[in-house]
Amino acid sequence: RLGAKVTIVEFLGHVGGMGIDMEISKQFNKILTKQGMSFKLNTKVLTAERNGGSITVATEGVKDGKKGELQCDTVLVAIGRRPYTNGLGLENVGIELDKYGRVPVNNLFQTSTPNIY
Repeated sequence: RLGAKVTIVEFLGHVGGMGIDMEISKQFNKILTKQGMSFKLNTKVLTAERNGGSITVATEGVKDGKKGELQCDTVLVAIGRRPYTNGLGLENVGIELDKYGRVPVNNLFQTSTPNIY
């Protein structure tokens, strides 16, 4: 990846977030690993501290509590997601939102409007 060593620390036991198809997650992990990225799954970040020209990231295993450290030049933090549904006009087609602004769907990914998935 352009000469950079990339380590991804992921709280979950798989890549891609909650709700991702596990086969897609496995393939995505495999592709990124082949490209030289490494993963620390089931791991949470405790702290990130700048020490001169580098950053020390303290980690802990979610299941085993095992502590570790990573030395980094750069840290990219990406946590959570939020819906961007305001102003889409969903109410004009009868799609209801939950209290968080998300579009609820059933097990077939059908919205509150029967012909919209």
